Amino acid sequence: MKTRLSLSIFLLISLPILLSITTAQAAETVQLGVAKGDVFEYSYAVTWDSTDSSLPIPSDVTRLSETQGFKITITDVSGTTLQADVLIESRDGSTKTVSGYVDVELGSISLPYGDLIVASNLNVNDKIYSMGGDATITGSVTRTYPSGDRPTNQRMAETTSENHYEKTDVYFDKAKGVAVSSYYIGIETIGSETETFTETITNTNSDVWTAGHPVSTVAPTSYPTTTQSALPTAKATQTPTQPDNLIPIAVLVIVIIIVVVVALLLVRGRGRKRKSRVDEEFAKYLKQKNS
Repeated sequence: MKTRLSLSIFLLISLPILLSITTAQAAETVQLGVAKGDVFEYSYAVTWDSTDSSLPIPSDVTRLSETQGFKITITDVSGTTLQADVLIESRDGSTKTVSGYVDVELGSISLPYGDLIVASNLNVNDKIYSMGGDATITGSVTRTYPSGDRPTNQRMAETTSENHYEKTDVYFDKAKGVAVSSYYIGIETIGSETETFTETITNTNSDVWTAGHPVSTVAPTSYPTTTQSALPTAKATQTPTQPDNLIPIAVLVIVIIIVVVVALLLVRGRGRKRKSRVDEEFAKYLKQKNS
């Protein structure tokens, strides 16, 4: 009885502690770097080119080219979710404001240009959204601004097929989790005609640090030309491991093992008591028979 009581007390005390450790580990994994009131301004530009000069500019490219820049203002933060307003400025001088949210843990985005904001303090091989998608941080550099040096993460991804090539290259300020630059290029070959589309987004100023063009940084990434012969060969990609994300799982496994062991001990304890009662009754029967 004392053993069962002790095990029950141990279980009641240990489980909340282990579960709290699991919750704390999960909370430490994903954190917002932005704060309410932060403002991030960007310039925006797209280009389109074709080896066939008779082709008109696609309507979607024309629509995108109307945007000159935008400003993201963080209006609220809660857990891993931020609320923000995006003021979009057109080249004709008109503006419009769109509100939405970004969850940097789930990768749930309901905000124009919301993919420019990720969790803070990510490291190389960390998933950009720990519970959404497979995109990871692929590099890390230090950028020097007039206000000082800032660690910067890079997300670079390439896709190559027989008639298509695309590359995305984004740099995020590590502490804030906000993009300082984003470049996309897509090259499509249809028969003898090749089309090239680019999108360039650059942080021009911020109330957090002086961005735009840094004083010094790593050498710029080179991009292929629009000719078909410039298409790079395919590169094999590997899915990185995520050792940090395994910590909460390991704790949960320990909890399950403890529960199973305690349950087995309790069952065995009940079994021993039941057997001892049978032995006791049988002993009484033999004593009465022999007397």
